[in-house]
Amino acid sequence: MDFFAGTQFVFGNTITSFDVELMPKLHQLRIACSLVRSLNIPPNFTGVWRYLFRAYHCPAFVQWAPSDQEIVIAWTTKAASETPSMKLSFDEKKRLIKSEPCFSFSMPTQELTWKFSSTMIQNCEGAMRHFEKCI
Repeated sequence: MDFFAGTQFVFGNTITSFDVELMPKLHQLRIACSLVRSLNIPPNFTGVWRYLFRAYHCPAFVQWAPSDQEIVIAWTTKAASETPSMKLSFDEKKRLIKSEPCFSFSMPTQELTWKFSSTMIQNCEGAMRHFEKCI
């Protein structure tokens, strides 16, 4: 079942505050699970990837997204409270902080990128205002 079929965002073709909340969380979950646990969103989850594609091609989202390093530090810090083995060592944290910021806005396959780019979003004009309100 494709929850986002026929719409650009969760509740239609205009970005809402729900999307502004969901997009960053979904992106952070994608990065944290991939880098910390080697868990990835399967390529056949096309609805999720289409939604992320729209986020990654929305200038407001890209401008306000944290780096992969910030995401890993935040998620491992939170997870360490319940699972001590998730805690980063001082040296690991230091390495992440000092490294060049990395931003993963890639798609799993070129085929998905091409497929989604043919239906590129058009309603990102109001997104900057929504993201700024949430910061």
